[in-house]
Amino acid sequence: MDYQFRQDPIDGRVMTQLSMEQQVLGHWFNDELALNASLQQQLLRIDDLSALSDWQYIGREISIQIDDGDVFVWVNGTVGEDSEEYDAGLSLYTEESQTQLGVEDFIKVLNAWFAFKNGY
Repeated sequence: MDYQFRQDPIDGRVMTQLSMEQQVLGHWFNDELALNASLQQQLLRIDDLSALSDWQYIGREISIQIDDGDVFVWVNGTVGEDSEEYDAGLSLYTEESQTQLGVEDFIKVLNAWFAFKNGY
């Protein structure tokens, strides 16, 4: 998985850019994790993310779930019963607003994000 980090020149936040298929994960890093020190601390305290089963964080705009080796990320309102109401013309939007990846890839990006944030 390809990713890049940069520091926002205005507010100093770490900005994450991922491939188009993983774009929603980049938004999760930028809009949920970067703005939530409590969530950052919670993730840092977890000894083994790969061993997590059924961990979930419901964000303001984007949510994430780690379950049995997979990580699911979605824009709120695009998964579940309501998502079936979307019409076929919005399928591209739906594809860009949710993603799935292995927990190992997620851990790699998460560790790199923290390292970049802390200046390593």
